[in-house]
Amino acid sequence: MNSSSAQTSTWKSGVASCGVGPSRSLTLVMRRAGRVESSWVETRPPTGARQGSSPRRTGEPVTVPYPDPAVITLLGELPCLAPVGGRVSTQLDSTLPALRITKVSDREGPTPQEATPLFQVEVWAEDEFIAGSLAWALRNEWPSAKRQLVGDTLVYGRWIAADPTPSPDPETDLPRFLVTVGIRLSGATPS
Repeated sequence: MNSSSAQTSTWKSGVASCGVGPSRSLTLVMRRAGRVESSWVETRPPTGARQGSSPRRTGEPVTVPYPDPAVITLLGELPCLAPVGGRVSTQLDSTLPALRITKVSDREGPTPQEATPLFQVEVWAEDEFIAGSLAWALRNEWPSAKRQLVGDTLVYGRWIAADPTPSPDPETDLPRFLVTVGIRLSGATPS
């Protein structure tokens, strides 16, 4: 070793056995005079290192996909919404019944690789009872999902944030029900 340089070694394995936990590592720095200094360095575990977090392999890039296509696909696939005939979009279809979705907020994701957006789903129909029936059917079927792959999006969970509420359109007086849904998602691991 050159007398003017320092040698650095980092031990990351076995740290948990010292009672420190997976988010710290011990760094030893050896100086020219033979004196040993130690310090604790905060480190984040690699992506997917925590058990039960993300199915990603270590070192993969973090990608959170645009959530709208996944929500539109999932809503369109619900059996209870068959009368809608696939008319689910961010724009209202002129043929009713139809659903329009709008992202209204985000909750903090459990990990940086995940997102948990909330969407307002507008259920439109020419009749209040049809709109209400579809909205309540959506409320009952939306949370029944298991982990699934939708395009390039891995969906971990779905929930209802607010029950259906009648809200006729103020301009046209058409029946409309509002349902707020949540989804937890991340990008799919490339194969």
